[in-house]
Amino acid sequence: MNWHDRRLLDLFGIEHPIVQAPMAGMSSAQMTIAVSEVGGLGSIAAGGIGDGRGVAAALALGAAAAQVGTAFMLTPEAKTAPLHRAALKAARDDSTTLTNLFTGRPARGIVNRFIHEVGAISADAPAFPPAAGAAQPLRVAAEAKGSSDFTPLWSGQAPTLAREMPAAELVTQLVEETARVLERMGTRL
Repeated sequence: MNWHDRRLLDLFGIEHPIVQAPMAGMSSAQMTIAVSEVGGLGSIAAGGIGDGRGVAAALALGAAAAQVGTAFMLTPEAKTAPLHRAALKAARDDSTTLTNLFTGRPARGIVNRFIHEVGAISADAPAFPPAAGAAQPLRVAAEAKGSSDFTPLWSGQAPTLAREMPAAELVTQLVEETARVLERMGTRL
């Protein structure tokens, strides 16, 4: 982050930027450290964080907080569709990729038939927002047959950390896990 970036954050009143490092070509650790060292600015680390180990690592690297996303997608409160839930449950940590096929812009999702056959990033993908409608007929037909072959299956980098439990219990579990990891490191929340 340079002085210009910092000035923009100040102008917009952003005190704690969310840092999703891999899309910036850096590891989450590198980006968290870089942002946190600029003028005492506390960043919010994001990307691949879904358990207490990830939260503790982000905090240890200087983040003010950690943003957890995909871990909540299997909670009963999430509006995740049944086919999407099934894909998340079956996913491995190497099952996701960045794709522009569904939206015209890069977004991370679980690889399905559409991404596998067309390629994750395609110069032929329609621009945003019309891209969302381009595959809609294929999606509707496939889903009617119980298939997610053409469904956008959004997921973060660590789909295996998604948990089937109420969101409040997940938050409690994340706090407890983080506290245990930090305690082992000689730090407290």
